[in-house]
Amino acid sequence: MESPVAGFLVHLAISIFIGSSYGLLFYRKASSYAAELALGLVYGWFWWVFGAVTLFALLLRQPVDWSPQAVTFLYPSLIGHLLYGAGLAIFFQFLTRRYDAVALGRARRIRQPTDTAAQARQTQPTAVPVWIVILVLGVVLPLLIWTGGRGLEGGY
Repeated sequence: MESPVAGFLVHLAISIFIGSSYGLLFYRKASSYAAELALGLVYGWFWWVFGAVTLFALLLRQPVDWSPQAVTFLYPSLIGHLLYGAGLAIFFQFLTRRYDAVALGRARRIRQPTDTAAQARQTQPTAVPVWIVILVLGVVLPLLIWTGGRGLEGGY
């Protein structure tokens, strides 16, 4: 598009769609800010792969190039997608805890002292480390494989 305003409006519409789909997919899935943050980071990474690497090329009528060189060229936009996913997740968790009665009750139960420590540990998210490992493997591993551990400049 030639107009920056039109480009901004299209980008805003895409962001609204992505944010709404996050809310629909992960409504009441995470029980803490850490779990929500992990979900948001992985969701941002997914939209970087699906959107910036794949759909953007298709919309520009170019071949989809998932080669290490092409993906590494798009790594700067990955930072924006990860920040968007993290911000979206934290804000969504804040709104859920503030306005959703079921989530509000669950948060209060977690904070109340219990007779057994095991019961309190059962309410804590266990998937957070798994999501973080998935994110690190999805971002760092392809870059390390492509560069052979030498970094982007070819040396240490």
